[in-house]
Amino acid sequence: MKQQMGVCGFLSIVMIVENNKRLKLVGQRRDGDYAAVLEKLLGAPVTARPIPVLAEVLKKEKCLFAKKIEVLYDVAPVELRAFISQELSATQFEVQEILSQRYYEYKYNQK
Repeated sequence: MKQQMGVCGFLSIVMIVENNKRLKLVGQRRDGDYAAVLEKLLGAPVTARPIPVLAEVLKKEKCLFAKKIEVLYDVAPVELRAFISQELSATQFEVQEILSQRYYEYKYNQK
């Protein structure tokens, strides 16, 4: 598959649309680069959907690592606990840790 897609380096993303049209990005890129490639492939502007509130995301995903929340909501690690307490009630989640990584787990049995 590496040869078929022409992947020649680490962090290679190959985007393919229905008519087998391909565009390849190699190396770490900015968000705008990915959007430009998608627009070129689709032939239409690409717009981001609004990010849902944290409670909705946690309920859907069931478990979110701290880093994912930080990136998704653009929250600094030192501000994460305050952000969580502002966005979620204590009855909605439990804080867990695995391999020194904190994650937030949705509580299924809310009353």
